[in-house]
Amino acid sequence: DANLRDDLRSPPFDPERTFSVPWQSGLAGLIVNKKLAPDIRSVNDLFDPQYKGKVTVLTEMRDTVPLMMLADGVDPTEATTEDWLTQVDDLKAASESGQLRRFTGNDYIQDLTNENVVAAIAWSGDIGLIDNPDTEFRMPTEGCTLWSDNIVIPVGAPNTAAALAWADFAYDPAVQADISEYVQYVTPVKGVQEVLAQKDPEAGNSQLIFPDEEFTKNCVPQPDPPGGPEGIQQVTEAFQDVVTD
Repeated sequence: DANLRDDLRSPPFDPERTFSVPWQSGLAGLIVNKKLAPDIRSVNDLFDPQYKGKVTVLTEMRDTVPLMMLADGVDPTEATTEDWLTQVDDLKAASESGQLRRFTGNDYIQDLTNENVVAAIAWSGDIGLIDNPDTEFRMPTEGCTLWSDNIVIPVGAPNTAAALAWADFAYDPAVQADISEYVQYVTPVKGVQEVLAQKDPEAGNSQLIFPDEEFTKNCVPQPDPPGGPEGIQQVTEAFQDVVTD
């Protein structure tokens, strides 16, 4: 608890951090082949006809749709159900027209490595896994989404004490520095930057591991659609119909 970053202490789904603790955080934005698509800076640029069939977006609704809303000047944290559904309709049109190569998880790594695609909505830490020197993570002009994957212990787990001890171990800044150096995602732990800067100055100064307020000034926490469970279900079903069509 002492080492948890202050800005991750009160997520909407667990305001007191009673049931969860972040494992790693990250940014959803653009990974771009700077040689083949030097002008892609906005999520809207993915829909330029010159890149037809050469771009991908994520199957993660809470990243793809909010990034599209940001690009259209809509604040995802205040968006209506209709705002969400409008972007889903736009995705459907882009998919049916062939503008999008496909919807992906982080299997875009292989597509970007092989240059099957020139740009993708992607997660920041994956840039280190792409074996292509012409690719880079780009902060979208209009901002990114900020997310966290969380450590949780299922009800009925046979050894809760060991799980908690492991989470405590992972929150030691020296241990977390090794994790951060390897995974290249945003660390949720205080004191890691000072440790990592000593052993790996490039990683210790990376905006993808330690983003500052200026870098993320236009970003928003990964949001849910409005309207409670019914609203979330409505948008989720519409999105999944497009992804699985």
